[in-house]
Amino acid sequence: MTIESIITAQTMIGDGVNRHWPFTFKAWEGEIRAVVLSGHLETDVTADCDITLNSGPGGLVVYPRLAADAPLPAGVKITILRDMDFLQNTELVNAARFDPHVIEEQFDRLVAEDQQLLEGLGRALQVAPGESAPSISAFLAG
Repeated sequence: MTIESIITAQTMIGDGVNRHWPFTFKAWEGEIRAVVLSGHLETDVTADCDITLNSGPGGLVVYPRLAADAPLPAGVKITILRDMDFLQNTELVNAARFDPHVIEEQFDRLVAEDQQLLEGLGRALQVAPGESAPSISAFLAG
């Protein structure tokens, strides 16, 4: 498989009814995170979710997991994003047959990790090239 999309996170808005949150990007078991943003309060709700991956890209997050729990209130955001371990667990043994699917999967993971970092950088404060970063106190002072 290839990674044909730069999408690594998707944000949806609660309506007070919906508990099913589909996502379309490639992910691996145990490497998805769900975050709820209410006002400026961010809450990791991954432990309260059921996450199912598709055989191809994407999957479904059910939040809250229990039908008895109140669904996400109207206007509250939920973001589903990749949360990779940044580990390389594939070992290619000398003088052995290299399975192309194993190699392709490892390349996909490397691209996905790069995309995860790029998504995070897109939310980060940055200074212009050639400028030095101001101290945090200078930044807060305005």
